Amino acid sequence: RYRDTGRVTRVAVKASPGEIVLMHDIHGTTVAAMPGIITGLRARGMSFVRASALWTHGCAPRIAYR
Repeated sequence: RYRDTGRVTRVAVKASPGEIVLMHDIHGTTVAAMPGIITGLRARGMSFVRASALWTHGCAPRIAYR
């Protein structure tokens, strides 16, 4: 949606626990934003799991369009 790495990072880091952040690696800005997104989400205490793990543990993921 956005072609600015900083903006992609800021928007993705706003994710809430249980949300799935879908990124497409066909856009260079998305790829460039990933280190900042990972760092930003970890700094907020979030961890990364496979989507199937959300359902396994009874946590229904929320999809938010940003």
